[in-house]
Amino acid sequence: MKPFLAFCLILLPCCLPACSEPASPQHLVVTEAVFSLGIGTDRKPAGITSEFPGGTSAVYCSFTWQSARPGAPITARWHYASGDIHIIDYPFTLTRAADSGTLSLKLPPGKTFPAGTYRLDFAEKGKVIKSIAFTVLSTPERK
Repeated sequence: MKPFLAFCLILLPCCLPACSEPASPQHLVVTEAVFSLGIGTDRKPAGITSEFPGGTSAVYCSFTWQSARPGAPITARWHYASGDIHIIDYPFTLTRAADSGTLSLKLPPGKTFPAGTYRLDFAEKGKVIKSIAFTVLSTPERK
């Protein structure tokens, strides 16, 4: 009889209901993301828009997030969607569970973005969690 009791005691913890499952991990949520022409002295977006004039050489993205694991690595992936061209991946680390931040994509002096549609993907562990797009308009031809 003793071996039977020992056997039951070993199996009993494995047969408990699912209430002992571990809590689900936090998943980052980008709650808002907007593009702008610049960032003000108050660190807020200045000139919020999704359409930029021809001749634009810098685009700013202000975003807020929640449910992040502090220290979580995130990647901002910039794409020229009109030509299906990957521009750059920018990895960064979130230091707080919830906050706001700003990213920018700037070209070297004298260079401007070609007209077309662009996309910014926020990715965590390789999975896109938020995508937003903007357009750079054609520069009017001079007569």
